[in-house]
Amino acid sequence: MPPKGSGAVTRSDLFRCYQEGWEHEWLNRVDADLWPSDAGYRAILEAILDLLGPLSGERLRLLDVGCGVGIYTIHYLRRFPAARAVGVDLSLPQLRTAADLSRRYGMGDRARFLQGDAESLGVRGPYDLVVCSEVIEHLLDPARALCGLRAVCSPVARVILTVPQIYGDAGAEGTFYRFQGSDGAWIETQNAACVPADGTVFRYVHRQFDLASLSNLVEGSGFRIRRVRGVRFKVPLRLVGGFRGGAAFARRARNAAARFVNACAVVLPERMLHGCTGLRFAETLVVECVPAGSVAAERA
Repeated sequence: MPPKGSGAVTRSDLFRCYQEGWEHEWLNRVDADLWPSDAGYRAILEAILDLLGPLSGERLRLLDVGCGVGIYTIHYLRRFPAARAVGVDLSLPQLRTAADLSRRYGMGDRARFLQGDAESLGVRGPYDLVVCSEVIEHLLDPARALCGLRAVCSPVARVILTVPQIYGDAGAEGTFYRFQGSDGAWIETQNAACVPADGTVFRYVHRQFDLASLSNLVEGSGFRIRRVRGVRFKVPLRLVGGFRGGAAFARRARNAAARFVNACAVVLPERMLHGCTGLRFAETLVVECVPAGSVAAERA
């Protein structure tokens, strides 16, 4: 059966998806201290915090683009007690949750949460620390978003990006996504679809990168890459999702293997990423970059 709804995703599709249809059960997947119970998201957060390292006690200005319900934002503020943060996201319900959580965890006077589009931020800098985690792969124009981040960076700014990586055979793994709707028909090929419990289809974009393509994008947007981490955490069952009924099988298998996945989450050391072997097994790239020509770039 030919794929249904395989035309290009539009900006209005993205707005509708992230404002109405995107359901993250974040509050059911964190412990009382706001650490993600999901192995992958916990490993990504640990890799980000590792790259951030210790910073001076000055009043850092922090921007979290695609902040969602603010869980990572709160962790950044814990790491830097003198920092103040602005979180930006498209979803008003998630922003309201973020504001509630920041107050509940004693960060309400240090965090503001604003509705905004990553490709057109509408916030004024400068910021000393910018984090954009698992965002640019969902954008129609990621280069525009990165140029916008560059525009709000201070002379000493550091920027942390995380993206999913193509690994293995790029032609078979991750380049094409296929989902089955409630009627059993295929929905989407190159672009993904968010299908909630009621069967409503919200179309969105999900790109994947390798280090070379990410480097080209980052450097073409006015940044220099300083350090890279890789995160490996998933049971490799995505390929079976390309077959009829495969998505349901993969979902059941992942649920059955949840404890195994949680036990196997790992942040790959930087030395493993210099060769292809390390890159092939990293599902997420966590990259620290600095504005080209900035004070931070000169120190790199």
